[in-house]
Amino acid sequence: MQHLRADHGGDGFRTTATSTDRERPVTVASLGITLAGGSQLEVRNEQGRPWPTTAEAFRRAWAETERADAEARRADAETLRADAETLRADAEARRADAGARRADAGARRAEGLAALLRDAGLDPHA
Repeated sequence: MQHLRADHGGDGFRTTATSTDRERPVTVASLGITLAGGSQLEVRNEQGRPWPTTAEAFRRAWAETERADAEARRADAETLRADAETLRADAEARRADAGARRADAGARRAEGLAALLRDAGLDPHA
């Protein structure tokens, strides 16, 4: 026996479907599911795959949450690594800049000493 009834009540759309025979399922097109009776109710989606139970849906949602959390942790770790690399590069740039300043100061000091030697009548390159 198959029975399908659709009511458009004030609470929204409600469909009642029953089937006493697992071989004669009832399709509820408005919900995109198929119901089959027997000792255990089966609910299938439009593609014919079983509709997940609440426990299955919860496990899938939990697994997806765990996956997303792991991905967020990996992204955070990558951000920390990138930040550390930026800090290392900045420190190296500061060291290189300090070295360049020391080299410039040394060159100015050498030029000043060479000028003093020239003023004294000596050739600084001799």
